[in-house]
Amino acid sequence: MKKTAFTHPLSFHAIQVLTAQRNSGISSKINNLKLADVKDDNSYAKTVERIKNEVLLTPVAISDPTCNEPEYEEIKPSVQQLMLGLSNKDHFIHEVTFLVTGDTILFNYSPSGMSSSSSSSGIVKPQGSSIKVYVDLPNVNPEAAKARAKLELTLTQNLITGNNAQIKDWNIATENHLTEALETKRMKLISMFG
Repeated sequence: MKKTAFTHPLSFHAIQVLTAQRNSGISSKINNLKLADVKDDNSYAKTVERIKNEVLLTPVAISDPTCNEPEYEEIKPSVQQLMLGLSNKDHFIHEVTFLVTGDTILFNYSPSGMSSSSSSSGIVKPQGSSIKVYVDLPNVNPEAAKARAKLELTLTQNLITGNNAQIKDWNIATENHLTEALETKRMKLISMFG
């Protein structure tokens, strides 16, 4: 039977580890620039865009769910269940898919102050550009499967919301720093070699 793979949030690093790693690489990226990277406005604009794309993080978003046609499985009762008069149980495994956009590396980090309740199964990480949740129901019911899948993603959604809020502030501060540092490096290179 297909099952959703959950990861406990306590196994994640804090989001500050990722932002610190990104910050530590900025000086190297700027110090390795050459005159050709910044001399004319077109080259400079491409350089700025390239470095910002390498450093800044794109917030994560997940789409509304879609549900594939379920797979049927019949589970044989155990000896104890047979003695109690229970018969085979029908299982319809619904695969519910959520498309993911943004920097999926954010699924490896947790925001400050994130806690998990004992009722939560954990975080569901994307595989490629989607998250798959498997919902076992006694009948074919795509709408009920989507509703249950959304509930199972509560902690995952909390992770996304928390990380997005923290990287939004970090992106603003880092972009301002990058803009200033790149302009300073450009002026320096042009004055020395231009």
